[in-house]
Amino acid sequence: MKHLRTDKFDIAYFQEYVATYHERYPDQQNIMFQDMFYGLGICIDPVKYKGADGFQRFIEWISDSYRLDEDEKFMDQMMEEEERRNKEIIDHNNQILSDLKETLDDTYIDNIMECLKESEAHGKLEVIKKSDIHKHINKQMEEWDSFDHIYVDQFVDGGFSGDEFAGHIYIPIKEGKYLKSNYSM
Repeated sequence: MKHLRTDKFDIAYFQEYVATYHERYPDQQNIMFQDMFYGLGICIDPVKYKGADGFQRFIEWISDSYRLDEDEKFMDQMMEEEERRNKEIIDHNNQILSDLKETLDDTYIDNIMECLKESEAHGKLEVIKKSDIHKHINKQMEEWDSFDHIYVDQFVDGGFSGDEFAGHIYIPIKEGKYLKSNYSM
C-alpha cells in the first residue's frame, strides 16, 4: 500500500508558484484551486506529476494513498473496538446464563434463550428484582413452558402503529427476579 509522503516537498518552489500565479494567469482565476493543487503535486515529485497527465496521476495518488491509509487505520481501530465490546458482552452474558443454570432447569434455560431469540434481544443481560420494574411497563402474557409472562418496556410509544419495536424485556427467573435485556424487532 502506498503512503502519503511529502518529506521531499519543495516549499520554496511552491511559495514562488503561489506568489506569482495571478501574474502568470490573470484571466484564469476560476481554475486557481485545481492549479494550486497541481502545484502541490509538482512540489512533491516534479518528475512523476509534471506534464499533461501529471495532475491526474497526483489525484490518483492522493486518493489511493491518503484515503486508504487513513480509512483502513480508522476502520481497523473501529473493528478492534467493536470486537472487544462484543467479547465483553458475550463473556458477561455467558456468566449470567451460567449462574442461571445453577438454579434453573434445562427447559427453563431453553425457554429463556428462545424468548431472547424471538425478541431479537441484544446487549448485556442484567438480573434485576421485580421491584425495579416500573409499574407503567406492560405485562405481556406468554405461553412458555417455564413462564407465562414477560414485561415489555418500549423506548418510545410512537410510530405509525404506536409501537417502536424496541426497548427492554424482562423474563421472570423465579424468586422475584427478572432477566432484563434490550430488544429490537
